[in-house]
Amino acid sequence: MPGDLRFSGVELIEVPEVTGKEIDRGQYTLRSGYIPRLMVKLASKENIFSFAKKKGVRVSANVYFCENPNEEVLLKRGGVFIGDKSLDDLLLSNAPIDSLNTNRSGDYIYIIKIGLYSPEIDGGSITLEAFDLVKNPRDICLFLELKSMLGGYESKTVKIPKKEIKKAISPILYHEEVKS
Repeated sequence: MPGDLRFSGVELIEVPEVTGKEIDRGQYTLRSGYIPRLMVKLASKENIFSFAKKKGVRVSANVYFCENPNEEVLLKRGGVFIGDKSLDDLLLSNAPIDSLNTNRSGDYIYIIKIGLYSPEIDGGSITLEAFDLVKNPRDICLFLELKSMLGGYESKTVKIPKKEIKKAISPILYHEEVKS
């Protein structure tokens, strides 16, 4: 399991609306038909795909606000990616273990997509709290989980600093100022 997992960067991306019913649809929009998200990049010298394939485990990310790890929020949107490919999809497709490329420093770059906003969601037995990273940027923590029915593994926790989030969302802040 990657003991050297580290924060590599965060940037604002736009993803196409899929259903038109996404919970953060329309809250912040730079282009019609697209939803802004944070793309968090994590780096590791270790090939998590290879580790997961050998151990027969699934890969997911546990994402939360650092100051309150027990707060129930829906931050993550989708799985763990390398490039545009989900690690779980790669595992199911029987892709060769050496099919992933590294960057110039020899790091594998893993991507997690994070929503900027969510209303409160009442799920019956659990309520997910509302949040708005544009109006209230916060430090985000995350770790990768590799699980199977027989057990699992966790990476170390990585922190995405609030100042990096503010920098990444600056196009939205500018857009919101121009609109008002």
